[in-house]
Amino acid sequence: MRISGEDLKIALMALSIGLEPVVFAIVGWYAGPYLNLTNTAGALIGVVVGLGIMFWRIWKLSSMLGLGMARDPEREDLRPLASFIEAKRHKIIGRSGLLDVMRARSPQHLLTTLKDLSLVSYDFYDLKKLDEVLNEVIDFSKTLSEVRAQSSINFLKVLKAFNDFLTILCVNFAFRHEVGGDELAEGYVVPPFKFEGGVQGLLRGDLMDQLADEEVRGLYPEALDEGLAINSRAPMLALAAYSLMKMGRALEANGYARAYSKEVKGLALELFSIAVDDLRAKGRESKVVKVIELRADLAKARDKKPKKEVLKKKEEDVLKSFISEAYKTLVSSTRVPPTARAVLSYLFVKWSEKVSFKLALMAANNKVSPHRAFASLLVPC
Repeated sequence: MRISGEDLKIALMALSIGLEPVVFAIVGWYAGPYLNLTNTAGALIGVVVGLGIMFWRIWKLSSMLGLGMARDPEREDLRPLASFIEAKRHKIIGRSGLLDVMRARSPQHLLTTLKDLSLVSYDFYDLKKLDEVLNEVIDFSKTLSEVRAQSSINFLKVLKAFNDFLTILCVNFAFRHEVGGDELAEGYVVPPFKFEGGVQGLLRGDLMDQLADEEVRGLYPEALDEGLAINSRAPMLALAAYSLMKMGRALEANGYARAYSKEVKGLALELFSIAVDDLRAKGRESKVVKVIELRADLAKARDKKPKKEVLKKKEEDVLKSFISEAYKTLVSSTRVPPTARAVLSYLFVKWSEKVSFKLALMAANNKVSPHRAFASLLVPC
């Protein structure tokens, strides 16, 4: 085990505590006569000085040991999650594995590929249940449930906002697929809950039951109706951005990752900008977008962005960049730190893995070309 210089400093300080009164008493005993004091008086003064120094050292050692860390809600709440993620972060399927899935041209070939990727046990041969296995592999709800089970009450508030963001984001992609005719958008429809109704089934009002935030739940039916009426995904995408903004606020309210919350809000602003640009391109207006713009102060933030940054992008473009940074965070440390950045990075990357696997399966089933599917993968490597 390696001992750092800081650890050695703490150890030496701990060993020295308690010696100060003795050392100063001896010094005072011999120094007393030189100060026109008796030996006893000098020793007593030395004891008092030594006790003062001893208590000062105890206070300093307490600070160095980070006893204040017990009051750090982020590290205290997320330590169990960090340990949980530690064992799972290196199991994300890479692009090479996804490329193998795209090349599968028969159910048997696909099953063999899944076994090679350790997604299916080698004693599984029932091709009739292959669809069930694939649904399980794509399912993100299990990942989110596992993280919820390890979460503190405080962090559950953050996860509720994350759930709302992914739910509405997937409805946005379902809208692009069903209304806009975007074939690739189907691959990004990976909601944070079990859903077997197909992409079209997400475009319905009662999906609001899956949303946790009361304000977002109230805006959802209006955003859906308005989007269908003006033939624009903008209201739904703006609502997804607003949910992400609320997640950033939840991070700050709990005393978590203030710097990371700004990055989350930055992603929300980019998604909101895409929604506004979609409205402008179609010459439409949206009451929901205007409401969100006022409630989240997004108009002011958008005006501060340099004009060259307001480019014509799609949701997956900004998500890909954000998830790439999340992946770097996830693999950069020797151990997963107990921070909201690390936990949410794991969730974003894990969701991107599910999306990428779904895109790979679409290519294997000839729904989209392998070239388009590969270029659309969200996993960074």
